[in-house]
Amino acid sequence: MIKSNLTLSQAIAQFDQSPTNPVAEGYRSQRAEILKRFPRDQWPQMSLDDYALGQPAMEDTYCHWLEYKSQWMGSIRGGSARKLIIYKQRDREGWYFPKGFSNEREAWDRLRSEFLQAFELAARGDWERIDELETLALGPAVKLKSLHVYFPDEVLPVCSTAHLRHFLRSLGGPSEEVTASSVVALNRFLLAALRREPAVKGWNTEELQRLLYNWRDPRETRRVLKIAPGEKARFWDDCLREGYICVGWDEVGDLSQFESKEAFRIDEIILPFDGDRDLHGNVSYNPEYLTRSLDLAIARGAGLAFMHSHSSPGWQGMSKPDVIAERDRLAYPVGATGLPLVGLTAGTDGHWSARFWCRDGRRRRFVL
Repeated sequence: MIKSNLTLSQAIAQFDQSPTNPVAEGYRSQRAEILKRFPRDQWPQMSLDDYALGQPAMEDTYCHWLEYKSQWMGSIRGGSARKLIIYKQRDREGWYFPKGFSNEREAWDRLRSEFLQAFELAARGDWERIDELETLALGPAVKLKSLHVYFPDEVLPVCSTAHLRHFLRSLGGPSEEVTASSVVALNRFLLAALRREPAVKGWNTEELQRLLYNWRDPRETRRVLKIAPGEKARFWDDCLREGYICVGWDEVGDLSQFESKEAFRIDEIILPFDGDRDLHGNVSYNPEYLTRSLDLAIARGAGLAFMHSHSSPGWQGMSKPDVIAERDRLAYPVGATGLPLVGLTAGTDGHWSARFWCRDGRRRRFVL
């Protein structure tokens, strides 16, 4: 892999643009197979059984192909299955589908209709209106990847919002582009920035995507997490003897019920704008900041975590203002996401404490 400390010009000079490159061949093969199985003109007749994960024959579904059988076309693996908007649940009876629908069939009719509208808007070049489709907006990754499948010259095979922002920032993109909330706009801004580079004139979007990850792969950064096994490490002896580490103790529940380890991931930091907070010895945030954050979370099918710091080291307890801010001010409105509020507190030495706020206000802690 090309090292990430190269300049863009150096990365371009070292890039393998050969059509026999195995990644390029894999990309072409995977896209051709998806188009064969799910041609665009057959979408009006596509059934929920053809689309959704969680069914006995799900390996032949559209979502299975997008998530597990087309990694060279922009990975969307990991995290919650909610990114696919509708799926059959494996840990309980029935289907997961967005709120506001009476059943999965009604939800699917709307979702399929919005996929078709998105494809029609893309064919007309009306990219800005695609993010106005409310149900499809709940799955930004599956939306972007689907648009790339059928419009490969117009959408980069980069489906992560965080990665799109990272690459735009690396290319020196203006702040109004880097902070755009529209994933389609982010993708199109990045593609336009690349096409302004004379050295990559005529490159296809698969080559541009491969260049970006070779040059500035955001996944290359190595993070070291310090995990304290219980307050003041009181469970260390048990952990060492039994060969495990505990995060959240018994409160976390059965981790096998999560889609993957990435289900715990914080995907994006939403920083306050100027005027969103008031400093007065402590700090308070204006309602507009919460409203903006809630709108983004709901649009992406995500929850919210509230992060702040204390001026002392080690495991962090909660002050009275912390409890008021999280339990009394934030937990109830964040319930609109359908997920509990996560409160996170950092100490000066890198320790984190955290808790879930459920609707009954009960506090549960684990230490990172």
